[in-house]
Amino acid sequence: MALESNISIGEVDKSTLQLCNFMGGYTSVVVVVGVIMNMCVIIGILRFFKRMDPYLMLVLSQGFCDLLSPLVAYPLSLASSFACTWLFGDGWCYYYGFVTSFAGYTSIFNLTAFAVERYVTFKFPLKRERVLSKRNMIIMISLVWIAGFVWAALPLMGISAYVKEGIGTMCSVRWHSDDSSDFYYSLSLIICAYLLPVFIILMCYKSFLGIIYSIMPRSRILGNPELQTENTSVERQQTFIVIFMVLWYNIAWLPYALVCFISVIGYPNLISLQAACIPGVFAKTSNIINPIIYCFICKQFRSTIFGKNKIAVSEKSENL
Repeated sequence: MALESNISIGEVDKSTLQLCNFMGGYTSVVVVVGVIMNMCVIIGILRFFKRMDPYLMLVLSQGFCDLLSPLVAYPLSLASSFACTWLFGDGWCYYYGFVTSFAGYTSIFNLTAFAVERYVTFKFPLKRERVLSKRNMIIMISLVWIAGFVWAALPLMGISAYVKEGIGTMCSVRWHSDDSSDFYYSLSLIICAYLLPVFIILMCYKSFLGIIYSIMPRSRILGNPELQTENTSVERQQTFIVIFMVLWYNIAWLPYALVCFISVIGYPNLISLQAACIPGVFAKTSNIINPIIYCFICKQFRSTIFGKNKIAVSEKSENL
């Protein structure tokens, strides 16, 4: 987050203690719900491992991204929040910062890959099988995870660092520093791991939504009620998913990005330590909202993954 913590356990006042308890409670919910929901998604999709199409491969990748932090990192900040101080030393601070950053960057890049997959599916349907072959999807998903790893590993190599943030119950990149390499790393991070992915996602969805909306007039002209009904369903599902994806992604991450940007450009004291904690905690919501957006909104997806629906995976995902 924006501000490096200098608060010791003896300096905690009543309001800070209340904030710590809130952060601990909120993180507890994210840990429990995040682990359960993402495990359900992963186990459900693995039932169709041999028949996974590009869509399900990306959803599986997203599930692992969203599971990683709640499973192996957030418990550290959970315990530290209730203690109102970081309990695990500098080494574990680096560990926490690396894991959460790695998962966060990979998640954002994976969402971008998912937008590209949807774009190719609707823009070039005849080339979809060739462009989005299993081999190409494995390569794309591998690049997504490698990119997330590289960005997260740079502070381990001396470019910036992972430090305690806010009131000292979590760790993240050192956003404010007089070192030029820290500044350029932080600025590049905001651009490449937030602004650019959001731009690509919006452009991809804008394009294929235009294609979906153009289908309806054609079906009416052709007088094909069956095609019209089918396309109406596709339109509704895609529009619903897109609206919630873009909305909740930005609701979760935009406040955090703004606080970080304010710190990067040299105004870390503009926001108090206590206030700077809230965006970082709230960003954790993305770990539980993605399973809802990508998996639980669509009834057919839910019944296929968790129920007894034996519809072929390739047929099902085409209509998501």
